[in-house]
Amino acid sequence: MLNDVGTILNQYPSTYIDIVGYADSQGSDAYNLDLSNRRANAVAGYLVGQKVKAERIYVAGMGEAHQIA
Repeated sequence: MLNDVGTILNQYPSTYIDIVGYADSQGSDAYNLDLSNRRANAVAGYLVGQKVKAERIYVAGMGEAHQIA
């Protein structure tokens, strides 16, 4: 799926994206914030590996905030 995202982003070079990572409530707040940052950065790193310019990607970790479930 991320390969397809990378392909589309490379077809539209003026498009910017936000990648936001989350974690559940297991573990400490600090650990979950770090985990969510690592998750978001892993996705961003993959897309950069697909030749998407890093300047077009905003990365954030939300930890336990704004959970869906």
